[in-house]
Amino acid sequence: MRIALSLPITAALALTGCYDDAATLDTRDGGTLSDSVSQMTSELAPPQAEALGDALFTLSFGSDTPPGEPVAISALAREPERVAARLRHQVDGLTAQEIIDAARTYKLVSVEGELDRLQREIEKWSSYAISAKTLMRTIALRSPRYYWHENGTVERAVIDFEIVNNSPISLKRIVVMGNLQSPSREIPWARGTFSYTFPGGLEPGERQRLKLLAHTFGAWSQEALREATDADLTLALINVRDAHDTPLIPTEVERLDEMRAQIRSLEAERTAIMAAVQ
Repeated sequence: MRIALSLPITAALALTGCYDDAATLDTRDGGTLSDSVSQMTSELAPPQAEALGDALFTLSFGSDTPPGEPVAISALAREPERVAARLRHQVDGLTAQEIIDAARTYKLVSVEGELDRLQREIEKWSSYAISAKTLMRTIALRSPRYYWHENGTVERAVIDFEIVNNSPISLKRIVVMGNLQSPSREIPWARGTFSYTFPGGLEPGERQRLKLLAHTFGAWSQEALREATDADLTLALINVRDAHDTPLIPTEVERLDEMRAQIRSLEAERTAIMAAVQ
């Protein structure tokens, strides 16, 4: 189906003048497509020729990957029949400028659709995140300590703390962010996440004192940390898994900031597209 141009774009086209004398796209087959694109390109200045290549690529293969003129023209050279088939019901018989404007319309529709999807995702998972984090606060990590302890013939670093499950769910696994830092230092001795799986789980109302041995070659087992006698260990619960091994905070919640950044990028792209047709 031929792409319908939006009102702002149609108005912009009206201001650019008549295209009756300009070469048009012929998509009857791969040969006529290649010939007509060559004719159209020969009539254009380099920036417009590049824009035409981008437009043909966008309308043929979608707008997920920024094409660039060399990629677009090489795709046309490699697969002219495929490109002709895809373009036939969209922009056959249109001039270069009309094709460029049609591609802008396509991009704008795609951007608007992705913005709408992301905004709905953010609205959905933001509400869930509030509930999940409220529930997470009912699980307490208390009295954290970091020290070295002789374990057989060697000393091992120990992360020692108490966990109290005041939530209504059974805990199978916890993921914790730890930070070991001296009051006089801006940079911590060690910082990172670690996890622990409870044999038999940690039921609602239960508590455990955990003494976790740090990995021999991990950040928490560096020899320099033996001297950090004044360092304070702080712990923050990042995520938990319930009895069904389901994370309380799913990946979608963890990606909220990433989705917000995507929205800002798409809004900038939308602004650039609209500016190009004014």
